[in-house]
Amino acid sequence: MAHVHQLPPGGWPFDDPENVASFTCRHVLEGEPVREVSHDDDDGAWQILCGEAHEDDDIRLVCLGCLVERDPGLVVLADLPYGWGAYRESADSPWVRAINEEEDEKPEDGA
Repeated sequence: MAHVHQLPPGGWPFDDPENVASFTCRHVLEGEPVREVSHDDDDGAWQILCGEAHEDDDIRLVCLGCLVERDPGLVVLADLPYGWGAYRESADSPWVRAINEEEDEKPEDGA
C-alpha cells in the first residue's frame, strides 16, 4: 500500500527510493534509538537497527522512508557505500563509519 512520508527538508537524499524494503527491529519501531546501520554489500539492503542482539522474530521489514521519517538524522548516511556500516553510542552521538566485517564462511559439508 502506497503512503506518503513527512521527510526532512531538502528532498530525498538516498539513491534508493523511499519505499525500498529495509530491515529493522521491533525495538526501533517501539522507540529505541537507531544505533547501527548497514548497507549490505551483496544486495544493497539497508539494515537499520538498535545495536542490541536480536532473535529472528524481532526483525521487521519496513520501507526506508518510514525509518527516515522516524529518525531524520539517518539522512547523513544516504551516501553510505555498499559493504559499509555506521555506528553510534546513542541518538545524540556522531556516526562512525566503517567497512562491514565479513562473516566467517561456513564449510558447505560441515567439514
